[in-house]
Amino acid sequence: MGRKKGRNVWQSAEMNNLQYRMYYELLEQMACAIYRWENLPAEIDQRFLELTLFNRGMSVFFRDEEYDAFFATMGAPSGQINMYQNPLSYIAYGADGFHRNLKAADCVPIWNNYLRRPDINAMKIYARRLADIDRTIDVNLMTQKMPVFITVPESQRLTVQNMIKQYAGNEPVIVGADGIFDPSQMNYLSPGAPFIAPDLLKAKQTVWSEVMTYFGIENTNVSKAERVQSAEVEANNGQIEANRLIRLNCRREACKEINRKYGLDVWCDMNKDVSTDNMNTLLMVDPEIQKEGSGM
Repeated sequence: MGRKKGRNVWQSAEMNNLQYRMYYELLEQMACAIYRWENLPAEIDQRFLELTLFNRGMSVFFRDEEYDAFFATMGAPSGQINMYQNPLSYIAYGADGFHRNLKAADCVPIWNNYLRRPDINAMKIYARRLADIDRTIDVNLMTQKMPVFITVPESQRLTVQNMIKQYAGNEPVIVGADGIFDPSQMNYLSPGAPFIAPDLLKAKQTVWSEVMTYFGIENTNVSKAERVQSAEVEANNGQIEANRLIRLNCRREACKEINRKYGLDVWCDMNKDVSTDNMNTLLMVDPEIQKEGSGM
């Protein structure tokens, strides 16, 4: 009995972890698909660049004379900083052991945001929230399948089982012999858990809207029963635009410095394919839930 209980606990923990990993990886991929880099040197991997910004908060762009090529690698500030807290040197390194010590004049740092922080920690929080909601839905659905528990004297057990079979077989009338079955000796327990999955799906949509607002993706992040006022929509759009510019401007500032220093024509923009509808499709969220929650 103890072994079976332990196995069930382990399976629940595994499902919790799998659900979390699913959402974390989904959010990581979404973050890497938001921006589109134009005219990057062919040797630079845009996927790796965005993954680096997501996980580490910065990448170092430079031209390597030994390889006669441009690189955008993982990196970290090294040494001293100036009066504006800008590093005077950097360490650039790759996953294969490649590394370079670079002066600030010999490279361009690409920052993920103005605080120069990665997005990984925030996405871990959102992935946990989404996973918790899904697992709560799983538990709520499971409780809907809970049977009615009945206890009767052993002498009446077979009689009650036969009556239940007739009930399950849609018999219009169930007949029992007088004196064989005493209803007063029957006890039953029905869990009767409320079905709250629709409310949980709305909560899930709210969290998902928060994620999209975090990344500056247009969405309806206003949950009210009544009609949403235009002022509220504009306020939400302002928050989305501000969050969008946090990351986009940092990338564009790096592009300008790269172009000035190396004579290139690199640019970064929001991916036009990134939209609320596309992200809802990834998450498999019913857009009607979003409309219902926003009153639109």
